[in-house]
This record gives sequence, structure tokens and C-alpha cells, in this order.
Amino acid sequence: MTLNIDNAIKLIGHSSDQPDLDTLLDDAGIVQRPHYDGHDVTATQIEADNGAVVLQFTAVYQDSYGLPRSEGPLILEDVTIQNRRFEEGIGPFTGTLPLGLRLDMTQPEIIERLGEPTSSMEFLGGFFLTYDGLFPELTVNIRLDLATRIMHFVRFMPVELQEA
Repeated sequence: MTLNIDNAIKLIGHSSDQPDLDTLLDDAGIVQRPHYDGHDVTATQIEADNGAVVLQFTAVYQDSYGLPRSEGPLILEDVTIQNRRFEEGIGPFTGTLPLGLRLDMTQPEIIERLGEPTSSMEFLGGFFLTYDGLFPELTVNIRLDLATRIMHFVRFMPVELQEA
């Protein structure tokens, strides 16, 4: 079964205790749940599509993004979909990306589809396109392979707090 990416994105900023998260994971046939044991765990993740989709949870959400949308021990921080062409040992992504995106898109195709990014830069061996405002209160980060400029991954995450 496939994880519904649109529904996962709607849960960003919500607690791991949110009933809709259980529904999302159950519908995708995922048994694993985020677990916080009270120790200094800053992040944990759940994978779908044999690792092609990663739901990242954090215990320190408020430090980077402000108040979460619901209370609980772990908050869904981001949803990342990876291109197996660039990641060994993961399965193919079997779902549908929002905004008409596809994992095989190139930089020009992405810009044609989404418009000019808020920012773009080379960083950590990849080329990043960052879009703000495509979703309320979310940032879309797209990492491109540096050589081919094909999408390596797309990450949906909250807008980070700005330092004063």
C-alpha cells in the first residue's frame, strides 16, 4: 500500500499522538509508530515505500519552527520523498507527488512547473531549489543531483523561525 503524501503533508507540525497520523499509517499498511521514551531523542523517522518516503519526527520542533499544531512528545517535522536512482537500497516511490512534481524531473522542468524558486544554491554536494508559499506555512526543498540536475529528493517542511 502507498502512503498518501498529500495527507502526510497536512500532518506536518502535528503530534505523533494525532489520530489522523494513525489513520495515515494504517491506510499505508505501516505498523511502526514514532516512539519517544523520554530520553534526549531529537529525531526519529518512519519509512514507507521501502525507504523512498521518510516521515521525520522531532522532540524539539518548537526550537526551529515555533509552536506545534498539536501537543505531544514528537512532532512531524518533515516529509521527504527520495529518488531511488540516487539512493541505494530503497524501493521505488509508488505514490503521487503534489504540485505535479515527479522524481525524474530536471531543474528546468521543475522551474517551468513551479516558477522561480525563493532561493537556489549549491550545498552539500547537491543543488537546492527552495520554494516558500506553495503551501501555507511550509517550505518545499528540492535537492537536485549536481551532475544531472535531476531531482534527488523533495522535502516538505515547516518554514523555519527567523532570528531577530
